Amino acid sequence: MEAAAPVARNRHVLVSALGVTQILAWGSSYYLPAVLAAPIAADTGWSLASVVAGLSCGLLLAGLVSPITGRLISVTAAGRCLPRVRCCWPPPTCC
Repeated sequence: MEAAAPVARNRHVLVSALGVTQILAWGSSYYLPAVLAAPIAADTGWSLASVVAGLSCGLLLAGLVSPITGRLISVTAAGRCLPRVRCCWPPPTCC
């Protein structure tokens, strides 16, 4: 039973670290366009509404495509290809 404690602690640390990185990633994904929308609109000549609508369109498209993508990953060789994705970034020094 003594060996179970370090495993539980490691999982707690791992889940906590993943939670923090997810919060930072989602926060930057949603707040960064709000900060950068006006400069992007000024640089490109697009209206502010169309710049902000780009995020909404991207989320809508992701929501529509994700069930199909998930099904394809489940049906195809996900077990072989998904673990290799980690070798794409950082560049292939990790393989």
